Amino acid sequence: MGRESNKAAKSASSSQSGSQSTAEFTSLLLQMHVEKMSLFKAAEGEVATKIRKLVAIEEKKVTLKELREDREKTKEDERIMGIDLSSCNPPQCAMYESIQKEILAHWASRTENRRTSQ
Repeated sequence: MGRESNKAAKSASSSQSGSQSTAEFTSLLLQMHVEKMSLFKAAEGEVATKIRKLVAIEEKKVTLKELREDREKTKEDERIMGIDLSSCNPPQCAMYESIQKEILAHWASRTENRRTSQ
């Protein structure tokens, strides 16, 4: 009988430690899941912040590109307006005169828009 009672005691002890280790394991899994979710939330916030920064940078790039294009257009307008029409052949003269009129109209409307917006 001594042998059988030892077996029964071991079996009961093993059963208790098994359920205890299962509970510990479940608890650890739950804790790991909670930590994982908090890390995801923190990462989402960081990603959103970085995306906002990237959008701001792209908006600045677009603004700078528009300014550069405006500056180039202004330089080209100035070049065309500086052409001496008396030194051009008749077809060139007609073309440049037409372009100069368009440029003057553009700048006149731009000046008028500035006055009305102030």
